[in-house]
Amino acid sequence: MIKHVEDLEDQLMENEMLLQDALQDSTTKFKDKIKEFNGEISKKTQDFMQYVLEQCAIFHEGIKQHAMVEQAAFMAAFEENPDEFNDNEDEDFMAKLDVLGEKEAMMTHLDTYKEFMEN
Repeated sequence: MIKHVEDLEDQLMENEMLLQDALQDSTTKFKDKIKEFNGEISKKTQDFMQYVLEQCAIFHEGIKQHAMVEQAAFMAAFEENPDEFNDNEDEDFMAKLDVLGEKEAMMTHLDTYKEFMEN
């Protein structure tokens, strides 16, 4: 009977060691997989941020070009017939004049917008 108890203890000890090894292997594999997932997520996040910055730059250049065309058209219309624009009650005119009236102010405004989008 003592021999059977000793054999059973040996088998239990062996089973415990095998379970500990299996748990350690599983834990190591799990940690490695999580590190891999985190690396992939980090790379995809960086790629997406770079894509957004590139799209922002494209948008900024497009809106700057459009604003310059609008400013030129507005100033040409103003210079062609300034009496038509003397009505200070026209809110649309005053708004356009504020934004498009001076090229340097418009460009500064657009560059400020670009810096804001990049940050």
